[in-house]
Amino acid sequence: TNLLALHPGSGSERKNWPESKWAELLQHLMSSTEFDLLLVGGEAEGERLQRLAAGLPRARGRVAQSLPLADLAHLLSACRAFVGHDSGISHLAAAVGLPGLVLWGDTAEEVWRPPSERVIVLRHPAGLARLPVAKVGEQLRRVSVASCGLTQGPGWAA
Repeated sequence: TNLLALHPGSGSERKNWPESKWAELLQHLMSSTEFDLLLVGGEAEGERLQRLAAGLPRARGRVAQSLPLADLAHLLSACRAFVGHDSGISHLAAAVGLPGLVLWGDTAEEVWRPPSERVIVLRHPAGLARLPVAKVGEQLRRVSVASCGLTQGPGWAA
């Protein structure tokens, strides 16, 4: 599958990477990969998912918002990788075995990090808002390629 799950929210705005950076990442993924994108979230994301999805081609982007956890777990298990924040959905993605990136703010990583060796935590010393899109894209490429056991994974344009 070439489905990539992304959760651009959390229960607290201070744990979120800026929406503008998510939009930039999504555009990067559209132009440089073959991934189809699944934007996931709950009530906390409000209209953020719809705003971000509006910039995606209909054939390659979909939204799953406020699903029952069992349904969301089923959807996530069909994905190739995950990108999110310090949130319950990141824990759910890790629990179904997805490799992924968690963009980390100022909460205690040793307490709240998803307990999975397949999850990479990305942070920036000056705060989450300073984490560059290029760094997230580079790490996502590594995660998605490693999940296939290949040097050049499917999904990434040559």
